[in-house]
Amino acid sequence: MAILKSYGEQLEEVQSAISAIQSGSQEYQIGSATGGRKLRKADLESLFQREKWLVGQLESYGDIIPGQVVTRKVVGVGFK
Repeated sequence: MAILKSYGEQLEEVQSAISAIQSGSQEYQIGSATGGRKLRKADLESLFQREKWLVGQLESYGDIIPGQVVTRKVVGVGFK
């Protein structure tokens, strides 16, 4: 079962990935140059775009879990 994360949690992960890339861990290699595996993390520009989108979602909707039904109840107040 997939664990859904709130916009705030997603933003933290994206910002951590951005920080890791900016500190020099964009790409690394395991094993030898001829027989090893080369691994590359997400594209920095894609992460910046996702960060911007998540900030917009937080500003518009708050820190909710996407797909979650958000209900607002209006309660009338009567004065006598």
